[in-house]
Amino acid sequence: MRKGVKVSGVKPLHWRDRTAEDIEIGAEAWVSLDGETALPARVTGKDDRHYDVQFECTSRRSGVYRRCECYFFLDEVRTTPELACINMVTM
Repeated sequence: MRKGVKVSGVKPLHWRDRTAEDIEIGAEAWVSLDGETALPARVTGKDDRHYDVQFECTSRRSGVYRRCECYFFLDEVRTTPELACINMVTM
């Protein structure tokens, strides 16, 4: 199981300057919620505006694997931790 990756030395892009990658359903991906840490995910669905992703999560207290599904805009889901932090999720 992959773990979250701390990335330093990157500056998030403004949302207008971003581009989207074409990621296949079932592929491994990365998502960053804060621009500093990239979280591992797997693409479970896709439409013309969003990727559905399933985070690879374990509970720190119990060590139990949990499935957490969310959807994000196409430019917020990336193939590497560095790109995920550059294109962090905008809330």
